[in-house]
Amino acid sequence: SGGGSSARSRIPRLRVLFINRTQLNWRGRKRVLEMMPPTISNLPELLEACRTSWPAGDVECASHEFGRHGLRADIAAARETDVLIGPHGSGMINGLFMRRNSSIIEVRPYGFEGIWPDMYYAQVYDVERAVFFFQVSTGSRELSFPRPHVNVLPFDAHRRNTFLPWSVLCDALQTVVWTNRSKSRYGKLPTHTFISYLRARGHEVGPCLRFG
Repeated sequence: SGGGSSARSRIPRLRVLFINRTQLNWRGRKRVLEMMPPTISNLPELLEACRTSWPAGDVECASHEFGRHGLRADIAAARETDVLIGPHGSGMINGLFMRRNSSIIEVRPYGFEGIWPDMYYAQVYDVERAVFFFQVSTGSRELSFPRPHVNVLPFDAHRRNTFLPWSVLCDALQTVVWTNRSKSRYGKLPTHTFISYLRARGHEVGPCLRFG
């Protein structure tokens, strides 16, 4: 077989799955802002960057809408994933189906920080550390939509869409690669939190992950 076929058939070193919450079936319920789940607003751009930023076959990038195709499909998707990325919300609970020492990256809107937000996934995944938890906190309110007040409280900050800069996601993914599924390495990290700012909003696409 030719080189192209070999590249397509090789097992990827890293499988990245984005939680897609933009096409949820609301079953006739009125779609108003208060009912809409928060999303990563630039998900299509991140998927494209994820698919084109390294040699073919090294990284597999996809999105999945949990809840649309049934529990069996959701479990299968989670089990095949090395890194699960999504906004704070119910989709994050699917990380419990992932293989041991996989990683999950929670993307939080501006102002959604503190004891209440941490009571959910940050503390749940830290109990046994069977799945490594990382989070991207939004440091610029311009990256949350609708734009919140500068002193917004967590309750009001929750249901907002978030722009995730590609460069910040690259840093998080590189840290995941460095841990190499090692609980010891994960425990040695000085922080599991990354912060995104407006200045990092560029759509630049270039080399991101380094393996080895």
